[in-house]
This record gives sequence, C-alpha cells and structure tokens, in this order.
Amino acid sequence: MHAQVWPDEIPDAAWEYGFDRSFLQDLCLYWQDGFDWKTQLDRLSAFHHYRDANGIHFIHERGKGPRPMALIITHGWPGSFIEMMRIIPMLTDPAAHGATQLTPSTLWFLQCPDTAFRIGLRRGA
Repeated sequence: MHAQVWPDEIPDAAWEYGFDRSFLQDLCLYWQDGFDWKTQLDRLSAFHHYRDANGIHFIHERGKGPRPMALIITHGWPGSFIEMMRIIPMLTDPAAHGATQLTPSTLWFLQCPDTAFRIGLRRGA
C-alpha cells in the first residue's frame, strides 16, 4: 500500500463522486499498520474449520456435556459467520458463560450456503 498511486481528486467534491481520498488513505494506513491481523487470525483459528466435497466452508464445534443438542447456524446475505463468531462458545458451553440451565449445542456453522447454487453441486458429493 505504500506504493499506491492515488488518483487526483475533484476539488471540493468530498464524497460526491466516491470516497474522500484522505479518508481512504487513512483507512488504508490503518489496515496496513494499525489493524491487529494476528489477533483476528487467532480468533478465527480458535474454531475447527472444514470444507465439504462441494467446497462449502463450515465450522463444526462439539457441545460440552453428555447430550448436546445439534444445531445448524447460517448467516444472512451479504454476511459471514464472522458476524456471529462470539456466540459459538456461548452455545457450545453455556455453563461457562453463566447460563447453567441451557443445553449445550453441537454446532455446524455454514459459511455462505448459497455457494452451492453458484458453483453447482458435484454428483455423488
């Protein structure tokens, strides 16, 4: 991003024709130098990720306890499982989060289930 060539701005246009260039430059610098990528990678890596034969990504987390309830979670469009990552530990181990009366859940969290319709399902998969 340091080598980025920024386009000229239309004087006094601000957001009229797209991003304000100084705002975008500040945002890019934050992503490059200020955002904690390692922390985000660690958050994502805390879960068990899989990809099925059709290339559909999902997370599978087993519930704590003797008889966890099965639960499939999907997200809306546009979006991703990242929006709901913080509820995964609460659902798999509710007692650890103060909800002692709730039944733990074994989760299958599907990422973008509409992908099957865009890429086509493979026969026999």
